[in-house]
Amino acid sequence: MKPVKKHIQGIPKEPVKSKDYVIAHEAGNPRNVGPNSLDSEVNYMTNNWRTAFTSDFVGSGGRWIELATPGYIQWGAGPNVNSRAYAHVELARTNNAETFKKDYKTWVNAIRQRAKEGGIPIRFDEPGRGIKSHEWVTKNLGGTTHTDPFGYLASFGISRAQLKKDIENGVGKVSASQPSSKPSSASGASTKGVEKLAREVIDGKWGSGDARKKALGSRYPAVQKRVNQLLSGTSKPKPKKSVEKLAREVIDGKHGSGEARKKALGSQYSAVQKRVNDILSGGTKAKSKKGIETLAREVIAGKHGTGDVRKKSLGSQYAAVQKRVNELTTGKKKSSNKSLKTLVDEVNRGLHGTGEARKKSLGKDYARVQAEINKQYN
Repeated sequence: MKPVKKHIQGIPKEPVKSKDYVIAHEAGNPRNVGPNSLDSEVNYMTNNWRTAFTSDFVGSGGRWIELATPGYIQWGAGPNVNSRAYAHVELARTNNAETFKKDYKTWVNAIRQRAKEGGIPIRFDEPGRGIKSHEWVTKNLGGTTHTDPFGYLASFGISRAQLKKDIENGVGKVSASQPSSKPSSASGASTKGVEKLAREVIDGKWGSGDARKKALGSRYPAVQKRVNQLLSGTSKPKPKKSVEKLAREVIDGKHGSGEARKKALGSQYSAVQKRVNDILSGGTKAKSKKGIETLAREVIAGKHGTGDVRKKSLGSQYAAVQKRVNELTTGKKKSSNKSLKTLVDEVNRGLHGTGEARKKSLGKDYARVQAEINKQYN
């Protein structure tokens, strides 16, 4: 099985730092469910890649389109995973059970194929390297808030357990029912705050009309009021977020796109969008309140690019940060007396690099930390 290649022009081509993951996504757009949903998603991503883009998209009866070369950084699941993900595979939505069966089978096969190409273990949402849901990234690595693909799959009767089985063993006969009008994750409404639920409504997670009312239950009036405020720009969350923070959230896909983004950001839209453009083009970075150590760790994790891109990103702090990076990667200074658990967590987040760079960064702690990391893969 091979994808049709329709590569997006102009996207950056920077090799991933490590081939640890393949990320499973679904598009999350309940308004785009027709027979041409895949083409609509592909066209949107092609025209808006500066916000987000992935290597692969599947849909519209089992078609598979490659938008970017796997093995190069894609902007699919936030800064904590993008430099470690060989591929991101998106699934376009449909409202037809027969179309879903074809889409689902191709999507799972595409995910498995990308994992094999990258030498990545075919195990799903387990510790260590492997195939991960976007939700797993949110819960374990952070830098993103998405919870796909489980809600959409559940609407056709595909459970988490079934998805895990199909990814790890291959897809057999797909049994799918017509999607329910009630979102499958409704039971979670009672445990979440109004702000979080409102953001999820905007992302399409809780349906619309009567389906939304039933899903949210007694929370509906307060959540809908907050949704209306966000989309009209009449009220902002308190405390007010900085332009830098909002720009990072936009890049993570949190505030939608186009008119939806304008409404969500209100009077801050122009300043935030300008900052987004600066970040994505490698422009001058706003003054950072982060310490040299934090920025140096981010550089090692691949967050600030290389060469001139890194200089522009770090601005006046470049010299001091680069000096600390050199110290960390040459072993002139060792990390502080952190616990084994903390160091293992930092390695899993990519803060100590790989291979020789990791040995130098961890110094005398390398052997015990690497032994613990190896246990995760056994």
